[in-house]
Amino acid sequence: MRKDIINTIQETLYIQDGTISGDTNIEDITQNSMDLVELISVLRSKYNVSVQPQELDQVTTIDEIVAYVEDHAGDAAEKDDNSLDAF
Repeated sequence: MRKDIINTIQETLYIQDGTISGDTNIEDITQNSMDLVELISVLRSKYNVSVQPQELDQVTTIDEIVAYVEDHAGDAAEKDDNSLDAF
């Protein structure tokens, strides 16, 4: 699943294969907040992940994104009114 998530991040943000690693900071690969919104939307849709706003600040690297998606895959089925589902 890890490789698939990384491939999704690369495709969504138009990043060349092999140019990011687990410790790459998300701020280094997003040009603006719209890139982050798009990435969240794609991850939410593809992996059925519901992102909680209070948890978003804690996810800063590729490894943390991968871990979050792996830990929360399928959670959107039980979505909560406090999630970022509007994106």
